[in-house]
Amino acid sequence: MYDFPYKNVVMCALGKIPADLVIKNANVINVFTEEIIECDVAIKDGYVCRIGKTNDIIGGNTKIVNAHGYYLAPAFIDAHIHIESSMITLTEFAKTVIPHGTGTIITDIHELANVLGVYAIDIILEEAKNIPLNVFIMLPSCVPALENKETSGAKITAQDLEKYIKGERVLGLGEMMNYPGVLNLDEEVIKKIQLSQKENKVVDGHAPLLLGKELQAYISVGIHSDHESTTSEEVLEKLRYGMFVMLREGSVSKSLHLIKTLLERRLSLERCIIVTDDRHPDDLINEGHLEPALRKVIEFGVDPIKVIKMVTIIPALAFRIPKIGAVAPGYKADVVLLDNLDKMNIKKVFLGGRLVASDGKLVVDIPKPKYPSRVLRTINVKCIPTSDDLLIKVPFKAEEVFINVIVARDISLITERAKEKVHVRNGVVLPIPERDILQIVVVERHKKTGNIGKGFISGFGLKTGALASSIAHDSHNIVAVGANLNDLQIAIKRVIEIHGGIVVVANGKIEAELSLPFAGLMSLESVEVVASKLELVREKAKELGCKLTRPFMTLSFMALPVIPKLKITDKGLFDVEKFQFISVIEPIDL
Repeated sequence: MYDFPYKNVVMCALGKIPADLVIKNANVINVFTEEIIECDVAIKDGYVCRIGKTNDIIGGNTKIVNAHGYYLAPAFIDAHIHIESSMITLTEFAKTVIPHGTGTIITDIHELANVLGVYAIDIILEEAKNIPLNVFIMLPSCVPALENKETSGAKITAQDLEKYIKGERVLGLGEMMNYPGVLNLDEEVIKKIQLSQKENKVVDGHAPLLLGKELQAYISVGIHSDHESTTSEEVLEKLRYGMFVMLREGSVSKSLHLIKTLLERRLSLERCIIVTDDRHPDDLINEGHLEPALRKVIEFGVDPIKVIKMVTIIPALAFRIPKIGAVAPGYKADVVLLDNLDKMNIKKVFLGGRLVASDGKLVVDIPKPKYPSRVLRTINVKCIPTSDDLLIKVPFKAEEVFINVIVARDISLITERAKEKVHVRNGVVLPIPERDILQIVVVERHKKTGNIGKGFISGFGLKTGALASSIAHDSHNIVAVGANLNDLQIAIKRVIEIHGGIVVVANGKIEAELSLPFAGLMSLESVEVVASKLELVREKAKELGCKLTRPFMTLSFMALPVIPKLKITDKGLFDVEKFQFISVIEPIDL
């Protein structure tokens, strides 16, 4: 007898065996015809087996849910999310987002991979087995983000990815940030792309401000999507060239407003996908996961059914995920009940035909995983830096010098650059908080190299104290900013002691901290605890004079040498536009 896993689904559809669950009298959202049809939905073995009349397949053990007055829609798909941005584990993330109607996530774990290498893939795939949320992975394509300019925890090659590409939970290659490598037909980059294509899997894009012939060349290698559009021109070109365009409503990155251009021109939304990209723990608690984005697009004037399609069937088709994204025969019974389409109020969530959340609360137990020490002990420094190690010395005799200063901007990954004239004291240049000239430091924490990148930064506004974090995209060395070297040293030391995290120090005292021992990126505590501690470190930073809305988010991107204009790595001050290291100190020409 041949094995056919959907035998019972077929038998139930034919009325030969009873259903496990029948949701009666629901207003069913049909994402194929964009209709709302009042009917029953029958479920067997976790799959939808019939839509319509169901009285003949209701048996003694069939559970019945009366959904009269409610809308029944497919559970939502977040097609591009970095779970590391939530600062909580995958299991805790699942517990948090399932009650908000999320049934599936597609995650690119390149942050974890920059610390743990391919072991990050292993551990996330293993953890995903024990949670009801559907977790799919895009293999990290750019680890490290930039070779030879910083010290990363790992390097992942096409050969390393071969063992994973055939996995059922692996959908393809994650965001290809190295678009110069694509355009230059870099051998290793092309090997990674071909690896995915050979298995008929997708290649996710990352092409900010790429237009014209360069964009067409980028798409020509087989890259099918992009989430980095910032202008209407970008969205229009990418859609016209056949890309799926992801529009973001994350804690940091927001681009939903670009949909307005498509509406004004009466263009199709059939290749538009709504994603979050990043979602911080306090926003998950206070606002939700995908619902805030859906409400916003509805407020733009888009029909709610079309909006639902952008987080259900469209991403499912884009990423070639079978049997997910619709309420239809043979589809997995991942569905949500809503009492209001415009407000996207989620009342109940069923995953695999099982009730998992009701009225905003999880109603199933999800076991808490145990993690090996390998992922909890990733801070490997040569030694704890002293205050003297942090001094920026002037390599020539002078009373005054010019310094090159990174200028941070609020809620932006892009920095500006400034040149400031400062006094030299005993052969060194110290922070000048009254001029908003602070010291920034990057301490290598993977290979015990002892590297310390030192420079100056403005825009934070600290009057005293220091901030430090082990979240520093993409290599995630320790990054710290301070108004004085003593507090700066204490903050760095504390991050090392707690095996990764966020620390605020003032006057030699630790004012607040958030421990992130999982790869130095994520906490082992609940989302509520993490959100509370994150709020406290922000408040303490503000008390020190910090004027940035999200100072630790801004700090985390100051070490990313692929985004203009001036950044700093463990190897020094880096001019992204010139693509070279530059000196912090320059002489004043007489």
